[in-house]
Amino acid sequence: MKKMIMFLLIVCLVVISGTTFGNDLSGMSAEELKNAGVDAYNVENYEKALEYFQAAADEGNEEAIRFIGQMYYYGYGMEQSYEMARDLFEIAADRGNIQAMTWTGWMYLKGYGVDQSYEKAYEYYKRAADLGDPDSQYNVGLLFEYGYGVEQSYEKAVEYYQFAADKGIADAQENLGWLYEKGYGVEQSYENAAKYYKFAANMNSLRSYTRLGYLYILGYGVEQSYEKALECFQTAADQDYSAAQAALGWMYEHGYGVEQSYEKAVEYYQLAADQGSKSAAENLEKLNAEMAGGKK
Repeated sequence: MKKMIMFLLIVCLVVISGTTFGNDLSGMSAEELKNAGVDAYNVENYEKALEYFQAAADEGNEEAIRFIGQMYYYGYGMEQSYEMARDLFEIAADRGNIQAMTWTGWMYLKGYGVDQSYEKAYEYYKRAADLGDPDSQYNVGLLFEYGYGVEQSYEKAVEYYQFAADKGIADAQENLGWLYEKGYGVEQSYENAAKYYKFAANMNSLRSYTRLGYLYILGYGVEQSYEKALECFQTAADQDYSAAQAALGWMYEHGYGVEQSYEKAVEYYQLAADQGSKSAAENLEKLNAEMAGGKK
Protein backbone atom coordinates (compact mmCIF):
# COMPACT_ATOMS: atom_id res chain seq x y z
CA MET A 1 0.00 0.00 0.00
CA LYS A 2 2.86 2.37 0.90
CA LYS A 3 4.56 1.79 -2.46
CA MET A 4 1.29 2.26 -4.33
CA ILE A 5 0.86 5.64 -2.66
CA MET A 6 4.46 6.47 -3.55
CA PHE A 7 3.82 5.50 -7.17
CA LEU A 8 0.75 7.75 -7.35
CA LEU A 9 2.78 10.62 -5.93
CA ILE A 10 5.46 10.03 -8.54
CA VAL A 11 2.81 10.04 -11.27
CA CYS A 12 1.65 13.44 -10.03
CA LEU A 13 5.21 14.76 -9.98
CA VAL A 14 5.78 13.67 -13.57
CA VAL A 15 2.67 15.51 -14.70
CA ILE A 16 3.39 18.59 -12.60
CA SER A 17 6.94 18.75 -13.97
CA GLY A 18 5.55 20.07 -17.21
CA THR A 19 4.79 17.08 -19.40
CA THR A 20 1.43 17.47 -21.10
CA PHE A 21 -0.16 14.71 -23.06
CA GLY A 22 -1.66 16.02 -26.27
CA ASN A 23 -2.55 12.76 -27.99
CA ASP A 24 -5.63 10.64 -27.38
CA LEU A 25 -4.12 7.33 -26.25
CA SER A 26 -7.33 5.81 -24.97
CA GLY A 27 -7.58 3.28 -27.78
CA MET A 28 -4.20 1.70 -27.07
CA SER A 29 -3.56 -1.20 -24.71
CA ALA A 30 -0.96 -0.92 -21.95
CA GLU A 31 1.43 -3.14 -23.94
CA GLU A 32 0.97 -1.04 -27.08
CA LEU A 33 1.61 2.12 -25.10
CA LYS A 34 4.75 0.65 -23.58
CA ASN A 35 6.04 -0.48 -27.00
CA ALA A 36 5.37 2.96 -28.45
CA GLY A 37 7.29 4.43 -25.54
CA VAL A 38 10.24 2.12 -26.23
CA ASP A 39 10.27 3.18 -29.89
CA ALA A 40 10.34 6.85 -28.89
CA TYR A 41 12.97 6.17 -26.20
CA ASN A 42 15.25 4.41 -28.70
CA VAL A 43 15.29 7.47 -30.97
CA GLU A 44 15.83 9.77 -27.96
CA ASN A 45 12.41 11.42 -28.18
CA TYR A 46 12.14 11.38 -24.41
CA GLU A 47 9.14 13.69 -24.11
CA LYS A 48 7.07 11.40 -26.32
CA ALA A 49 8.50 8.32 -24.60
CA LEU A 50 7.46 9.64 -21.20
CA GLU A 51 3.97 10.32 -22.50
CA TYR A 52 3.52 6.72 -23.61
CA PHE A 53 5.26 5.20 -20.60
CA GLN A 54 3.15 7.24 -18.20
CA ALA A 55 -0.06 6.15 -19.90
CA ALA A 56 1.07 2.51 -19.79
CA ALA A 57 2.17 2.86 -16.16
CA ASP A 58 -1.27 4.22 -15.30
CA GLU A 59 -2.59 0.88 -16.55
CA GLY A 60 -0.18 -0.98 -14.29
CA ASN A 61 2.46 -1.94 -16.87
CA GLU A 62 5.54 -2.68 -14.77
CA GLU A 63 7.95 -2.43 -17.70
CA ALA A 64 6.77 1.13 -18.35
CA ILE A 65 7.29 1.94 -14.67
CA ARG A 66 10.82 0.57 -14.95
CA PHE A 67 11.51 2.72 -18.02
CA ILE A 68 10.35 5.87 -16.23
CA GLY A 69 12.73 4.93 -13.41
CA GLN A 70 15.50 4.58 -15.98
CA MET A 71 14.70 8.04 -17.34
CA TYR A 72 15.01 9.48 -13.84
CA TYR A 73 18.29 7.60 -13.37
CA TYR A 74 19.87 9.17 -16.45
CA GLY A 75 17.95 12.44 -16.41
CA TYR A 76 16.44 11.79 -19.82
CA GLY A 77 13.67 14.33 -20.46
CA MET A 78 13.43 15.26 -16.79
CA GLU A 79 15.54 16.36 -13.86
CA GLN A 80 17.89 13.55 -12.84
CA SER A 81 16.97 11.89 -9.54
CA TYR A 82 18.39 8.67 -8.12
CA GLU A 83 15.76 8.74 -5.38
CA MET A 84 12.83 8.81 -7.83
CA ALA A 85 14.55 6.17 -9.98
CA ARG A 86 15.03 3.87 -7.01
CA ASP A 87 11.41 4.23 -5.90
CA LEU A 88 10.14 3.33 -9.36
CA PHE A 89 12.56 0.42 -9.76
CA GLU A 90 11.38 -1.02 -6.45
CA ILE A 91 7.73 -0.67 -7.43
CA ALA A 92 8.34 -2.45 -10.74
CA ALA A 93 10.51 -5.09 -9.04
CA ASP A 94 7.77 -5.83 -6.52
CA ARG A 95 5.48 -6.45 -9.50
CA GLY A 96 7.88 -9.06 -10.85
CA ASN A 97 9.89 -7.07 -13.38
CA ILE A 98 13.29 -8.77 -13.62
CA GLN A 99 15.19 -5.81 -15.04
CA ALA A 100 13.80 -3.61 -12.28
CA MET A 101 15.16 -6.12 -9.76
CA THR A 102 18.64 -5.84 -11.30
CA TRP A 103 18.39 -2.04 -11.33
CA THR A 104 17.33 -1.99 -7.68
CA GLY A 105 20.21 -4.30 -6.81
CA TRP A 106 22.57 -1.90 -8.58
CA MET A 107 21.17 1.10 -6.68
CA TYR A 108 21.75 -0.61 -3.34
CA LEU A 109 25.17 -1.87 -4.44
CA LYS A 110 26.36 1.65 -5.27
CA GLY A 111 24.29 3.57 -2.74
CA TYR A 112 22.50 5.63 -5.39
CA GLY A 113 19.40 7.28 -3.92
CA VAL A 114 19.52 4.97 -0.92
CA ASP A 115 21.84 3.98 1.91
CA GLN A 116 24.43 1.59 0.45
CA SER A 117 23.69 -2.00 1.38
CA TYR A 118 25.33 -5.16 0.04
CA GLU A 119 22.66 -7.18 1.81
CA LYS A 120 19.84 -5.43 -0.06
CA ALA A 121 21.81 -5.60 -3.30
CA TYR A 122 22.12 -9.36 -2.82
CA GLU A 123 18.40 -9.65 -2.06
CA TYR A 124 17.35 -8.07 -5.35
CA TYR A 125 20.06 -9.65 -7.49
CA LYS A 126 19.19 -13.06 -6.01
CA ARG A 127 15.52 -12.61 -6.87
CA ALA A 128 16.40 -11.86 -10.49
CA ALA A 129 19.03 -14.60 -10.60
CA ASP A 130 16.51 -17.19 -9.41
CA LEU A 131 14.28 -16.10 -12.30
CA GLY A 132 17.12 -16.85 -14.73
CA ASP A 133 18.62 -13.41 -15.37
CA PRO A 134 22.26 -14.06 -16.36
CA ASP A 135 23.60 -10.62 -15.41
CA SER A 136 22.15 -11.01 -11.94
CA GLN A 137 23.56 -14.53 -11.68
CA TYR A 138 26.98 -13.04 -12.42
CA ASN A 139 26.47 -10.34 -9.78
CA VAL A 140 25.39 -12.89 -7.17
CA GLY A 141 28.54 -14.86 -7.99
CA LEU A 142 30.59 -11.72 -7.49
CA LEU A 143 29.02 -11.06 -4.09
CA PHE A 144 29.76 -14.62 -3.00
CA GLU A 145 33.34 -14.49 -4.29
CA TYR A 146 34.16 -11.43 -2.21
CA GLY A 147 31.74 -12.00 0.66
CA TYR A 148 29.80 -8.77 0.18
CA GLY A 149 26.43 -8.98 1.93
CA VAL A 150 26.73 -12.76 2.21
CA GLU A 151 29.05 -15.28 3.80
CA GLN A 152 32.04 -15.61 1.46
CA SER A 153 31.91 -18.81 -0.57
CA TYR A 154 33.98 -19.68 -3.64
CA GLU A 155 31.75 -22.71 -4.16
CA LYS A 156 28.64 -20.53 -4.39
CA ALA A 157 30.51 -18.08 -6.60
CA VAL A 158 31.38 -20.91 -8.98
CA GLU A 159 27.75 -22.05 -9.00
CA TYR A 160 26.38 -18.67 -10.03
CA TYR A 161 29.24 -17.84 -12.40
CA GLN A 162 28.55 -21.14 -14.12
CA PHE A 163 24.88 -20.25 -14.60
CA ALA A 164 25.87 -16.93 -16.18
CA ALA A 165 28.81 -18.33 -18.15
CA ASP A 166 26.57 -20.94 -19.77
CA LYS A 167 24.42 -18.04 -21.02
CA GLY A 168 27.36 -16.25 -22.59
CA ILE A 169 28.24 -13.63 -19.95
CA ALA A 170 31.92 -12.91 -20.67
CA ASP A 171 32.73 -11.53 -17.19
CA ALA A 172 31.39 -14.73 -15.62
CA GLN A 173 33.44 -16.85 -18.03
CA GLU A 174 36.56 -14.86 -17.18
CA ASN A 175 36.00 -15.13 -13.42
CA LEU A 176 35.25 -18.82 -13.72
CA GLY A 177 38.52 -19.25 -15.61
CA TRP A 178 40.38 -17.46 -12.82
CA LEU A 179 38.80 -19.67 -10.13
CA TYR A 180 39.79 -22.79 -12.10
CA GLU A 181 43.31 -21.45 -12.56
CA LYS A 182 43.68 -20.88 -8.81
CA GLY A 183 41.59 -23.84 -7.65
CA TYR A 184 39.21 -21.69 -5.61
CA GLY A 185 35.89 -23.45 -5.03
CA VAL A 186 36.70 -26.06 -7.69
CA GLU A 187 39.36 -28.64 -8.38
CA GLN A 188 42.29 -26.73 -9.90
CA SER A 189 42.43 -27.13 -13.67
CA TYR A 190 44.52 -25.13 -16.14
CA GLU A 191 42.62 -26.82 -18.95
CA ASN A 192 39.29 -25.46 -17.69
CA ALA A 193 40.87 -22.10 -17.00
CA ALA A 194 42.07 -21.91 -20.61
CA LYS A 195 38.67 -23.05 -21.86
CA TYR A 196 36.79 -20.28 -20.09
CA TYR A 197 39.40 -17.64 -20.91
CA LYS A 198 38.98 -18.58 -24.57
CA PHE A 199 35.19 -18.29 -24.30
CA ALA A 200 35.53 -14.82 -22.78
CA ALA A 201 38.28 -13.76 -25.19
CA ASN A 202 36.01 -14.66 -28.09
CA MET A 203 33.68 -11.99 -26.68
CA ASN A 204 36.61 -9.55 -26.54
CA SER A 205 37.41 -9.76 -22.84
CA LEU A 206 40.80 -8.03 -22.76
CA ARG A 207 41.73 -9.43 -19.37
CA SER A 208 40.97 -12.94 -20.60
CA TYR A 209 43.17 -12.42 -23.66
CA THR A 210 45.98 -11.41 -21.31
CA ARG A 211 45.49 -14.26 -18.86
CA LEU A 212 45.29 -16.73 -21.73
CA GLY A 213 48.53 -15.28 -23.09
CA TYR A 214 50.32 -16.13 -19.86
CA LEU A 215 49.00 -19.69 -20.01
CA TYR A 216 50.49 -19.97 -23.51
CA ILE A 217 53.84 -18.68 -22.24
CA LEU A 218 53.90 -21.28 -19.47
CA GLY A 219 52.20 -24.08 -21.39
CA TYR A 220 49.62 -24.49 -18.65
CA GLY A 221 46.42 -26.12 -19.92
CA VAL A 222 47.46 -25.39 -23.51
CA GLU A 223 50.37 -26.29 -25.75
CA GLN A 224 53.22 -23.87 -24.99
CA SER A 225 53.48 -21.20 -27.65
CA TYR A 226 55.14 -17.80 -27.49
CA GLU A 227 53.56 -16.98 -30.84
CA LYS A 228 50.02 -17.54 -29.53
CA ALA A 229 50.86 -15.64 -26.36
CA LEU A 230 52.06 -12.75 -28.51
CA GLU A 231 48.82 -12.86 -30.50
CA CYS A 232 46.73 -12.70 -27.32
CA PHE A 233 48.76 -9.85 -25.84
CA GLN A 234 48.76 -7.92 -29.10
CA THR A 235 44.98 -8.13 -29.44
CA ALA A 236 44.45 -6.68 -25.97
CA ALA A 237 47.33 -4.17 -26.22
CA ASP A 238 45.92 -2.75 -29.45
CA GLN A 239 42.83 -1.86 -27.41
CA ASP A 240 44.92 -0.03 -24.79
CA TYR A 241 44.84 -2.74 -22.12
CA SER A 242 47.83 -1.87 -19.96
CA ALA A 243 48.57 -5.36 -18.61
CA ALA A 244 48.86 -6.67 -22.17
CA GLN A 245 51.07 -3.74 -23.16
CA ALA A 246 53.39 -4.53 -20.25
CA ALA A 247 53.48 -8.19 -21.28
CA LEU A 248 54.37 -7.21 -24.85
CA GLY A 249 57.17 -5.04 -23.54
CA TRP A 250 58.57 -8.05 -21.69
CA MET A 251 58.35 -10.26 -24.78
CA TYR A 252 60.13 -7.69 -26.97
CA GLU A 253 62.77 -7.12 -24.31
CA HIS A 254 63.63 -10.81 -24.17
CA GLY A 255 62.78 -11.79 -27.76
CA TYR A 256 60.15 -14.38 -26.89
CA GLY A 257 58.00 -15.20 -29.93
CA VAL A 258 59.21 -12.06 -31.68
CA GLU A 259 62.44 -10.53 -32.92
CA GLN A 260 64.12 -8.98 -29.89
CA SER A 261 63.80 -5.18 -29.83
CA TYR A 262 64.61 -2.90 -26.92
CA GLU A 263 62.99 -0.02 -28.79
CA LYS A 264 59.67 -1.89 -29.02
CA ALA A 265 60.04 -2.99 -25.40
CA VAL A 266 60.44 0.63 -24.32
CA GLU A 267 57.46 1.63 -26.46
CA TYR A 268 55.10 -0.90 -24.85
CA TYR A 269 56.44 -0.44 -21.34
CA GLN A 270 55.87 3.30 -21.75
CA LEU A 271 52.30 2.81 -22.97
CA ALA A 272 51.52 0.65 -19.94
CA ALA A 273 53.34 2.94 -17.52
CA ASP A 274 51.39 5.93 -18.81
CA GLN A 275 48.24 4.11 -17.73
CA GLY A 276 49.56 3.56 -14.22
CA SER A 277 51.18 0.13 -14.47
CA LYS A 278 53.81 0.05 -11.70
CA SER A 279 55.47 -3.13 -12.98
CA ALA A 280 55.81 -1.62 -16.47
CA ALA A 281 57.27 1.58 -15.01
CA GLU A 282 59.81 -0.44 -13.02
CA ASN A 283 60.78 -2.53 -16.06
CA LEU A 284 61.06 0.61 -18.16
CA GLU A 285 63.32 2.32 -15.64
CA LYS A 286 65.53 -0.74 -15.37
CA LEU A 287 65.75 -1.22 -19.13
CA ASN A 288 66.54 2.45 -19.77
CA ALA A 289 69.29 2.34 -17.12
CA GLU A 290 70.81 -0.79 -18.64
CA MET A 291 70.69 0.69 -22.13
CA ALA A 292 72.28 3.94 -20.93
CA GLY A 293 75.00 1.96 -19.14
CA GLY A 294 75.78 -0.03 -22.25
CA LYS A 295 74.64 -3.31 -20.74
CA LYS A 296 72.00 -3.68 -23.48
